[in-house]
Amino acid sequence: MVKNFFLGLTALTAAATATALFSTRDTPPTHPVLQASTLPPLIPTRAFWANANDT
Repeated sequence: MVKNFFLGLTALTAAATATALFSTRDTPPTHPVLQASTLPPLIPTRAFWANANDT
């Protein structure tokens, strides 16, 4: 019973974390210094680690 409780709690925590990360992925910067600067676009991880042009 206790094992199932902790398993459910872990699954619920993982789902809440994934939801929070997914919903805030396009949030603009909130720090004043970052708001004032022009930032380059982010490079997707897929293109950074698996760029076929680098080989």
